[in-house]
Amino acid sequence: MIKKTNIPFLLLIAVTFLCVNFSCQKKEIPVNTDKEIISLKIKLGDGTTITSLFTVTVKNDSVIVKLLPEIDRSALIPEFEFKGKSISPASGIVQNFTMPVIYTVTADDGSSKSYVVSVLPQTPVNTLFIGSSDKNFYALDATNGTQKWKYTGTESFAYSKPAYNNSFVYTGSIDAHVYAISSISGSLYWKFKTGEAIESSPTIANGTLYIGSNDDYFYAIDEQKGTLKWKFLTGGNVSSTPLVYQNRVYVASSDAYVYALDTSSGQVSWSFKADQYIGKSSPVISNGVLYIGSNDGNLYAINAQSGSLIWKYEVEGKVSLTQSTPAIAGGSVFMSGWYNFNPRIAGAVYAVNTANGTLKWQALNNTGFSSGPVFYNNKIIIAGDDLNLHCLDANTGAIIWQKPLLANGAAAVIENDKIFIGGGGNGGIYSFDVNTGNQIWKFNTGAGGLMTSQGILVGFGQ
Repeated sequence: MIKKTNIPFLLLIAVTFLCVNFSCQKKEIPVNTDKEIISLKIKLGDGTTITSLFTVTVKNDSVIVKLLPEIDRSALIPEFEFKGKSISPASGIVQNFTMPVIYTVTADDGSSKSYVVSVLPQTPVNTLFIGSSDKNFYALDATNGTQKWKYTGTESFAYSKPAYNNSFVYTGSIDAHVYAISSISGSLYWKFKTGEAIESSPTIANGTLYIGSNDDYFYAIDEQKGTLKWKFLTGGNVSSTPLVYQNRVYVASSDAYVYALDTSSGQVSWSFKADQYIGKSSPVISNGVLYIGSNDGNLYAINAQSGSLIWKYEVEGKVSLTQSTPAIAGGSVFMSGWYNFNPRIAGAVYAVNTANGTLKWQALNNTGFSSGPVFYNNKIIIAGDDLNLHCLDANTGAIIWQKPLLANGAAAVIENDKIFIGGGGNGGIYSFDVNTGNQIWKFNTGAGGLMTSQGILVGFGQ
């Protein structure tokens, strides 16, 4: 009798035998080790997507974001695209980016990689900031003179030289306000009202903006908030530009005094009285000595710590030095004279020995100068009331070149062998070659821009 064979059972035994003997196992799937930030989007704290001017750079273990400076970085929402299992802190959560934040991406296998995420304000490149009497404050491309933006106010910006810090540009106006403006977009960040027109120029140090006003007050303003920290009452208009040196801020007033004030409180450390008022002439300190000019025709050298007089030099004809801020270089103080109106005598350019107050040379006699000299590579650049821009040898006072220019009191700023100066009486703002006097470019301000401030350069050559 033939027995029936259980075929499926025999096949099962055979397969089991093969798997045991030939190691039949399920293939393992490798664990993902990716842990990488790919990109980043930024939103405001209220969820609004930022679309204007912002860049993200992911490189190695850092992520750098650059935003418009007016955007509040203390409450932003980062949205990360990343490879990995998770990211910490979590994506999409409000974060304070006023300081760098470390984000860690964890892979499926538990390994991780950390990234330093920095959110920074954008900074200007090749930009000349300058105010004009046409009620506009301009940002110009310093390489070619084209306009980047302009901010239109209510009155002239021509008297106050701007200051730059932390991606904002600050300036005063005849409308009595101090303005903080985005250096990238030209939008207003804040403005602060004083009692009268502002001819003083701002100085910024350690989070404080210092500036004078024609209301006779000198102000210390919070740089970020635009709020008053303290103010100091003088006896006259404060048109001078303040100088911060160590823990003091030095400023002059039309009451004829130079004041040394404590930067934190505004308390008087010392005061020095000239014989007559001090206008636009502003203090400069070199080797512990403060230099400043006065309407009395004297250039004063004052001990910056004690306020005591070291020496004074009286220029020929007692011509007013109140429009000129000293330039110090090579053991010389360079000054320019305005006028003595009784009798009428026009001023010159003077080089005075810093050590003893004696005259080294005098040039361009009877010209009259409504702004001060600028020293650059052994040259003196200055605009005269004779309708010329002058370049002098700083060692001798000899004329190197002259260029017709109706500057209307504007002073030059110089960098990388380029002069930048307003020539409002000629209708524009100019750039010249410092070695030849040749014009590089001109920007037309229009019929209303008859005067301009001294400008400042930011990021030139970058």
